[in-house]
Amino acid sequence: MPSASARGIVVVAPLEANAVSVAELALGLMLALARKIPCADRSTKAGGWDRRGCTGLELAGKTLALCGFGRIGRLVAARARAFGMQLAVFDPFLKADAPALVEFDAKLCTNLEDALAVADFVSVHMPLSPRPNTYLTRSVSPR
Repeated sequence: MPSASARGIVVVAPLEANAVSVAELALGLMLALARKIPCADRSTKAGGWDRRGCTGLELAGKTLALCGFGRIGRLVAARARAFGMQLAVFDPFLKADAPALVEFDAKLCTNLEDALAVADFVSVHMPLSPRPNTYLTRSVSPR
């Protein structure tokens, strides 16, 4: 930033520029994994049709843990609710009485472990931080 500023270059973060694209990509990737689209694609291209091995699951009724419930997290939430998903939210800056939790019928989890314990899917929309209890501070293995 200082180097850019010294050269007269204004650096800005276009906060709204890609939010919808990111939310749509997150749901698209969830659908691809849930419905085993890569498996079906490989099988079909190889000349087969592995119906049993490529049968996926529905998003409806599954729980999505959203880590971060800011602009992008809420866009993902809206799309996930349209698929009938339940929402568990981990966001250290969100209060239990936040209107957005009611709006999306989402359960607030006070720590990451609680959110992961109930999750069928996880979508992370918060920065990595060295400060404990503020953002994600370590990598998490899938269950």
